[in-house]
Amino acid sequence: MKQTLLIVTLLLTAISAPAQALRPYVYRVLSHEVIDGDSVRTELDLGFDLRITMIARVNGVDAPERFTDAGKAVTRVVRQWCEKQQTLLAVSVAKDKFAGRYLAELHGDHETLTELLLRLKLARMYHGEKRRPWTERELEEIERRAEEHLDRPHQDE
Repeated sequence: MKQTLLIVTLLLTAISAPAQALRPYVYRVLSHEVIDGDSVRTELDLGFDLRITMIARVNGVDAPERFTDAGKAVTRVVRQWCEKQQTLLAVSVAKDKFAGRYLAELHGDHETLTELLLRLKLARMYHGEKRRPWTERELEEIERRAEEHLDRPHQDE
């Protein structure tokens, strides 16, 4: 019992470190639910038959809000990407400064979710600075790119 309590304490301490000090811990994602373009509710395998459910904020990106048409389209892209992955890993998990979420790199079979969103220009880089609002033109472009991506057959993702 004491060993289990110690392991849980160590693991929770590791994932609640400041965002600036991301550590390269790797957790297998057992299940997920996409909330929006840069947030995914995940159940992680911590090892030793321990699991934790957390909301992972995708590290390094800012995607449009989910209530916008662009945000809805990006959410569909993220959902499609997550479903196609044979293995999904959460890497460098750390406590986010907002809304009780955790920052994480979500790694799929061939690329990270951050890489996908930036490659497709569906999000912009973000590293904790004050967020600037999306313009109507940016949102329209993102929505168009997301819909084009969803309409194409994808062999390699």
